[in-house]
Amino acid sequence: MKETWNFKLMDLLKNARLGNTKELNQFLEKYSPFAAANENYSALLLLRNFQVEHWNDERRILNSHPEGENFQWGITIARSSEDISSESHIYLPNSLNYKKLKIIGNEIEIITDKKSIKTNITELFRKLKFFKLSITEQEIENAFDTLSNEQYEEPKKLEVKHQTIHIPSTGILTYNDKLKWYEGKFNTENQIIEVSVYNAEPDDFDKLLPFVDKQMSSKFYDKILLKMESKMIALKNDLWLGEDEETGEDEPPITVEDFRKRVSVTSIVFYEDCSSTIYCSDDDIFWGHTIDINVDKKGEYKDVNLAG
Repeated sequence: MKETWNFKLMDLLKNARLGNTKELNQFLEKYSPFAAANENYSALLLLRNFQVEHWNDERRILNSHPEGENFQWGITIARSSEDISSESHIYLPNSLNYKKLKIIGNEIEIITDKKSIKTNITELFRKLKFFKLSITEQEIENAFDTLSNEQYEEPKKLEVKHQTIHIPSTGILTYNDKLKWYEGKFNTENQIIEVSVYNAEPDDFDKLLPFVDKQMSSKFYDKILLKMESKMIALKNDLWLGEDEETGEDEPPITVEDFRKRVSVTSIVFYEDCSSTIYCSDDDIFWGHTIDINVDKKGEYKDVNLAG
């Protein structure tokens, strides 16, 4: 299954949805029974092993094929529609012997040698998509055991009163109907940060906009970067030191000064409850992964993850 990481799953799915099904059908035939797509080609699932690094009593799962014996079972979920395409990963317990994946519409069946579990895409995202840098096998097992094909109501479509809004610190933000948020650019000290603000109920939106203005004008992200750096520097020096391609010598441990010079904020997304996610470029510190920092609704650092 190592070669599956060379495929652009969203492109396979999108092309099939637009009428060119040949490549996707060849992929499904080759990687069956661990690959499955629904009938309208809006979702493609791939059951496979992920690289895992054991660190203290926890594990850190990377979105790549295992290089050694350590691995974590999981499912890559690609989705495609007229509005948006996405690719995400959820993780499964290693204690089960997985035999097959099935998907009909939005309903999924995970078949093992002992039992068959019915679920759906939304439930998998809600229960098995972890937003922490490190997790335990027990946490994965506990979440997996709660799968019951629970159904969730579609979120209510909010009225959009204005196509543009003005926030003093960021300027004009324009509504993106596909992503359901207002977006614009924040210019500061030769740096451009993309800022997005989700639409919300009127009362919540009236609270959200002043909060966003306060956060951006205070450059709250500078404080948040300092909160996360010790954890990410430890991760780099414990697990992500590579080898110089030219000399073959081991990469030296990263210093605080070098980390601060290389990591930069690229975008910030504010949610309806005033929580936010700060996305940072890693300047290849983590081999091109994005650093995602979660911030709570009070504007305080919550946790940090690697993605992409």
